[in-house]
Parts: sequence; C-alpha cells; structure tokens
Amino acid sequence: MDEHNDENGENETDSDEIVIDGASNEARIFSDYYVIEFLGSGGYGTVYKAQHKIDECEYAIKRIEYPCKESEQEKVLQEARTLASLDHSGIVRYYYSWFDTLNADEHEELNKLCYGIDSYECSDSSEKIVDDIICSKYLFISMELCEKETLKHWLENNCGSRSRNIIMNWFRQMTEALQYIHAKDYIHKDLKPSNIYFSLEGKIKMGDFGFKSCTVSTYEPNKLYMAPELVILNYLFIVSFPYFILLKANDEPYSSKVDIFSIGLILFEMLYPIKTAHEKEQVFKNVKNGVFPTYFEENHPRDCEFIRSLLSTFAQDRPTASQILHDNVFEEISFDDYVTCEEGLSFDSLIQRDKIEL
Repeated sequence: MDEHNDENGENETDSDEIVIDGASNEARIFSDYYVIEFLGSGGYGTVYKAQHKIDECEYAIKRIEYPCKESEQEKVLQEARTLASLDHSGIVRYYYSWFDTLNADEHEELNKLCYGIDSYECSDSSEKIVDDIICSKYLFISMELCEKETLKHWLENNCGSRSRNIIMNWFRQMTEALQYIHAKDYIHKDLKPSNIYFSLEGKIKMGDFGFKSCTVSTYEPNKLYMAPELVILNYLFIVSFPYFILLKANDEPYSSKVDIFSIGLILFEMLYPIKTAHEKEQVFKNVKNGVFPTYFEENHPRDCEFIRSLLSTFAQDRPTASQILHDNVFEEISFDDYVTCEEGLSFDSLIQRDKIEL
C-alpha cells in the first residue's frame, strides 16, 4: 500500500488511517463510541459492537494486545496498514485503527460485557473470554459490523436440507474474495467456517486474516481445514506459524493453493450436512483421501469430481481461484438471490428459502 510522509514525518496511509496514540486521557473506544455489547473472543483478540458518537453508525471494534518486542510491534503496524488496503466486497472491511491504553476501570468496563454472554466466535483453543491481565497497550480496529452468526454456526444449526443454489452463491463469493487476495500476492492460510461471516444483507464476508494474540508465543491453526503441505511443515517444525496469518505469497515455502484446499473442504461441508464433531473428523479424513460418503458420491458425482480437484494432495494440481470461477460447476446456478436480499428480504428468510434435500 502506498504511503507518504506528512509534515511531521509520520507515515499515513492513503485511505484508512492508523493512529498511534490518542491525545485524550480517556480511551478512544469510550470517548468516540458507545460500546453496546460483546461479540466474541479468541486468538485474534476481543470484539465489541459499538456505535460511533458522531456518525451514529455501528461498527465491530476489535481489541488486540500490543506486543512488547519492537520487532513484533512493527509487524503489528505493518499488518494493520496491509489490511486497511484490502478493499473488496467479499472481505470484512477495516475502517480505522489506533493504539491506545486502558486504565483499570476501562478494562473492567469492557470485561463486564463478556460475562454471561455466549460468544458467536470463540477460539478453537481453551482461551478464556475475560482478560485477567491489563495490557499496557492495545491495538483497536474499527471494522464493518456483520451478522453474529458465522458460517460455522449456520452449518451447525442447519443440518437438514440446504439450498444448493445459495450454497454455490456463497462459494462463488468466497472464491472471488480469494481471487482478489491472491492477486495481491497474499495467502490467508487459516480459512475455516468460523472466519467466514455474513454481511447484514446476507453476503459472504471473509475475515480474521490475522492479528492472532500477540502475547501468545505460538499459534496453532486449525488442522482440520489445513492443506497437507502445511500439516507436514507444521509437524516437522519447518514453519513456525506467525501471529499474523495473512502472508505475502513469497514469504513462505508454499503457495496460495493452501487456501484452495481449505475452501474445498468448506464447500463439501456446506453441501453435505454433518451433525457431530466426531462424524466430521471421520468424514473429513475420508474426503481428504478422495473417498466421499456413498450417498453423496452416487447423487453428486460432478461435485465429487470438482471437490477432489480442490483437495488434490499435490498443490500444483489444484486450480487457482480464477480457474474455479470459470468452472462449469456454476452452470445452472442463479445469482439473482442477493438482488432480492438487498431489496429487503431478511437474512433468515434468505437462507431458509429454496431448500432441497441433498
């Protein structure tokens, strides 16, 4: 992302601004916003729903602990600038970032919102919701507010019949977002249903590209959706997974095809309802080896063939996001649903209509 120096010698971005320190003694999240509710917590930090006091719009405010090491601090700042440069309809929008401190009362006020509320997005580890230690400095990010229900929760709550038309719409939107990210030479590397969000209009939004908790010495991505080359590298400790998941493609010994593998599994999971975690583990193990459930194989041979190509053991054999978008798997799929949605059809109504038994 292009940068320029202002008269004081400080770096500014061309669009979304990143502020290093606020002039007010009161934390900006309280001076500029009304904090409405706690939304979620995990390895990426803690997220709150807040309304800006001036424009009265609602945002998701993400709070991330700021590291003590100088080298890691620079990574945080550079990552914020990079994410601010991503501008695509299929990516959760990052509007504004700033560094700030919280005094004990402010810290307690935010933590109070966490008690007794079920997080709509929890860490895959046992990380607790409420912080017990007051961090000296935090990175705050003002982001686009999405529905509370992620794709992970939608999959868990909709184990019956599902609309193939809408699922393929969603998959196309995911792929378009990946095409954009990969064209910018970035790799997500941690794609899974829990960081696929829905806009308030029902469109797919890819999120959680990084900002894993800076106080955690290591970060363990979800191996369930991980490409085999990443699993091997992780096992051999050749790759030390960084705190920040969104990486330049030439920074690591693997390609953007790791994301293709992940969305292949996500597509299968959308098309084939799975009721329990134990069942998912076993079914995923088989699917990764090219063995699909008998009913799915017999009734959806074209889908099986397509998904197998996305899940190829050899990364070079997987299609690119651009190639996926030109595949005939999208033939006979209507892409008009979201026009209706934008005209006022509720999100809940949208995902319930046109259901078929797969």
